Amino acid sequence: MPAAFARMGLPEMVEADRIEPLLDAGTPLIDALENLMMTTVAIVPVVDARGEKAYRAMAGDKRSMGKTAGQALDALTAQLEHADIGGVLFIQGFQPDAFFTAAQQERLAELMREWRAARDRGEQFPPDQQAELDRLVEAELAAAQRRTMALLPT
Repeated sequence: MPAAFARMGLPEMVEADRIEPLLDAGTPLIDALENLMMTTVAIVPVVDARGEKAYRAMAGDKRSMGKTAGQALDALTAQLEHADIGGVLFIQGFQPDAFFTAAQQERLAELMREWRAARDRGEQFPPDQQAELDRLVEAELAAAQRRTMALLPT
């Protein structure tokens, strides 16, 4: 795993040795995480009965609505069993945005392909490329944090 993954605590959080083969096989990140440890919650923007923007949160057969994504999530969380609630991980739809651009996404994907190829060949990944990969992973994490903060009411 890239060193930045370890700094983010992923080995302790998601059993990195079990998630990496899923990701390498092309399993989307959200599916790989769900297989290992969590209840999946989807939050989508909708238009309510009055024609105003609202948010719907869904997990299994549970549903909730709120004026903000946070309100919808809070209402949904209240319906879940205590055992289903461990923490919250927001995963963006992987579309470029102001927080993490298309160019950054493309470079990250390229470096991850090169990192996996080097690993599969049993070769050391060049330190300059590892440093760039670590910076991009950290930038993606920071973008996810900023994206999450943007969802919170002010």
